[in-house]
Amino acid sequence: MPLSIINLLLLILLYILARYYCPYCSPLYQIQKRDPEGNLICGNCGDPLIKEQRMRLNQAVALLLSFVFISPLLIWTISFLRNSFDRNLKEQTTSLSIVSLIKM
Repeated sequence: MPLSIINLLLLILLYILARYYCPYCSPLYQIQKRDPEGNLICGNCGDPLIKEQRMRLNQAVALLLSFVFISPLLIWTISFLRNSFDRNLKEQTTSLSIVSLIKM
C-alpha cells in the first residue's frame, strides 16, 4: 500500500523532531510512554526507546563539504555586487563633477 503525501510528510516530521525512537515499530505509529521507573518505552511493543543523535558524523562532513563548495560562489557574488556598486558610485560622482564644471 503506497504512502500518501500526508503520511510521508508526517513521517519526515517525526524523523526530524523525534529524539527517541523504537527500532522495531513503524515511525508513524510510535507512542511514547514512561514505565514506573521513569524510562521511556514504546507504547506498542513495550521495548525501551533509543535516543537518536541529532547529527551523525557523515551528515556533519556533508554539511562542511557543501559549505566549502558553496562559499566561493557566495564570495564571488558579494564581491561582484560590491564592485558594481562602487563603479556606479564613481560614475555618478564624475557626472556630478562634469555638471558642476559646465555650470561655472
